[in-house]
Order: sequence, then structure tokens, then C-alpha cells
Amino acid sequence: MSAAAVARCGDTTRRRFAVIVLGDLARSPRMKRHAECLAAAGAAVDVLAYVETPLDDWPNDDAIRVHALGASAGEGRRGVIAGVFRLLRDSRDVAAALTVSAPEAVLVQNPPAVHILPIVLSLCRRHRVPLIIDWHNFGWTMLGLRRDRDGAAVRVAGLLERAMARRASDHLCVSEAMRERLAELCGINAVVFRDRPAATFMHVAAADRDRLRRGIMPILDLPATAGEELLDGRAALLVSATSWSADEDFSLLQDALQIWARAGAETNRPKLIVVVSGRGPLRAEYERRFAAAGVPGVVFRTVWLAEGDYARLLAAADLGLCFHRSSSGVDLPMKLADMMGAALPTCVLDYGPCLREVVRDRENAFLFTTAADLATAWRHLLVESPRVLVEMRQRLRAAELPSWQQEWRERTAPLLGCADADE
Repeated sequence: MSAAAVARCGDTTRRRFAVIVLGDLARSPRMKRHAECLAAAGAAVDVLAYVETPLDDWPNDDAIRVHALGASAGEGRRGVIAGVFRLLRDSRDVAAALTVSAPEAVLVQNPPAVHILPIVLSLCRRHRVPLIIDWHNFGWTMLGLRRDRDGAAVRVAGLLERAMARRASDHLCVSEAMRERLAELCGINAVVFRDRPAATFMHVAAADRDRLRRGIMPILDLPATAGEELLDGRAALLVSATSWSADEDFSLLQDALQIWARAGAETNRPKLIVVVSGRGPLRAEYERRFAAAGVPGVVFRTVWLAEGDYARLLAAADLGLCFHRSSSGVDLPMKLADMMGAALPTCVLDYGPCLREVVRDRENAFLFTTAADLATAWRHLLVESPRVLVEMRQRLRAAELPSWQQEWRERTAPLLGCADADE
């Protein structure tokens, strides 16, 4: 690391960092928060990212400058020619932005950055600045969701990603299981920085939930009857968030709703209002499937909410839903951290032992593996034993999870030479 890169963040000369996000910036909260923490520590930050969704909740901070890259591969043509074009375009745009900004360190999200890592590594070495990779999954395992997991394309992608990883200066990752896998596959020692809830995600007293629900209902465009049922307790609000990608299995939600509807009506059985927030490639397909199913007694909404409105939705909800099915088995869903921060009891798809790093079944979340399991959990929590939800919410409130800012100061700031960042 260069002498400039180890200067204290509190120096009068503003330091400059680059944060690279080869995804839609509005849907990349982890990297946005990295940039915000760097700016709060007194640095200037150049964010290189796709900007496909309006940044309505981006802080008005002159220290953060966004360089918009081209549209992502998920928003246009697919295929070999489109992939080559994307590689050349992204490499050109990232190289140009890094040359102009002249950062003291570069922080890049991976995946999906493997195709630009060669040019970034080359520039970082030429200018003697560190490159830190923030791993939230593995690109080759995500590619395996769309291709033959044992095919040549996935094997080559894995070899390239691991080779590039070994040349980076430092690494962050989202779980202990991922740290162990990176050590095994690449011989690198990553720092575990689990996602933590931002300050936006808060829990509220039961008496305030109706106020939040009244405020959020116009955004959700709920029928008047459903809104009345929600406010008087005849309906339950279930919430999920997604990037509508192949590593989340919303067919489980559709099947669980069908099971719930077929079970018949009890006198104390609530209607379900299910809201899924997010944008992504599979959204239209699932909207068609849910509309065609027409489940009776269920109001289903897909929306895109800015972080502030999404945080209010979580605080107003009865139950969270997490359908993340890890391609690698070692990543952790960020939405779960936000739901815990909002003290929202959540039903979580159990995809493996990695989840036990943050989930204690029936203590701070409810694990399920099938649609029938999920429907059974709804019946238990919403009909038979609603007190269980109240008790879990109380445990989540008392948990006092470390904040994003606390974790950032302890885990990330030292890698960037910012160990003295202000509290």
C-alpha cells in the first residue's frame, strides 16, 4: 500500500477512493453504504456503476461523485456477442474513470466484476494502489444457475475468478463459511464483514404500526377493502424483497399460497397481503404466474420502493419472507439483516449450514425447506399461536445488532487505511 494510502482519514487533504459496482447502483445497498461511510470519514468517493434506477434516496453529498456506466447485461441482449461487447465497453469505461479520478484505493463488488478485474488490477499495480474485492457470492456459481454447472463455461469462469482473486491486495466477504471457502480455493485470507442493518431499518412499537400502515397503503395501491382488513386485524401483511434473479425461488411462495388457500377458512384465519419489493430480470415472468394463479383470499403486489419506504414497509409488516437459495451455499442474504434490524419475524428458506451464522431457528427466524413447510408456519404463526410472533419480535428488538457503521469501522476501515475514522 502506498504512503498516501495509509494516511489518516482525518487529514486536511481529502483522500480519494473508487467504488466499483457492475450492477444497478440503486439495487446495490452494500456498496452504496461503503461509499457513504468513506464520505463520512472525510474522503472523496468516485462510484463507478450502472445507473438504471433513479437514486431517490442517495444522500446529497458533494463528496460522492457517480460515474454512470453503460446498461447492464441483464437489461438487453444476451449471448456471446453481447458479452464481448459488454466486456470491452465496461473495461474502457472503468479504465477511463479510474484514470481521471486517480484514487488511493479501489473497492470493487464481486460478482459480477470478474470481466473487468484484469484491467482494474493492471491499473492498480501501475499506480501502486491497493485493490480490495468485496465478495458477496461467487460469479462462477451464479453462472451455474443459468448454464451447466459442470460445463466448460462455468469451469473457465471459476478458474479466471480465482486467479484474479489471488492478485488483489485485500478481501472482504459476507460470511465465515465464505472466508473458509476463499482460503481453500484461492489461498487468501478475507475479512468477514456481514451485512448489518442500516440506521434506516428501525423497529417500532405496536401502537405505531397502524400509523405506518396508513402511510404505506397508498404506495402499495391496495384495494380499499384490503386496507380496512389490514388495519382492523383481519389481514396480515407479508413482505419480501428480491432482485428477481435465479438464486431466489419464488415458486415456493406461489405454491405455499395455493396450499394456504386450499386449506379452507377458519373464523380467525386472516387474509394475506403479500408485497414483494424489487426489480430484476424474472419479475415480469413471476407477475404473470401469480396473476394467472389468482389465489383467493390473497392480495399480491410487486413494487419497487426506495430504501426509506421499504424500511417503513418492514416496520409495518407482520412477517418477512426470504426465498434466497444460495448458488454457492456460503453467502448470506442482505434482506435478512434488514428484516432483523426492523425486528420483523421472518420465514427463511433453509439452504444450508451457512445460515446458522445468523439464524437460530424459532428464536430469531423460522426456517423452512418446502412450500408445505411455509404454509404450515403461516398457520402456526398467524392462526394457532400469534403470541409466538410477538415474542420473537421482542427478542429481535432486544438483540441490539451491531450497526453497519460500527462493523464498517471495525472491518473495512483498516483495509483502507482508515482505522482512525471518526466515530
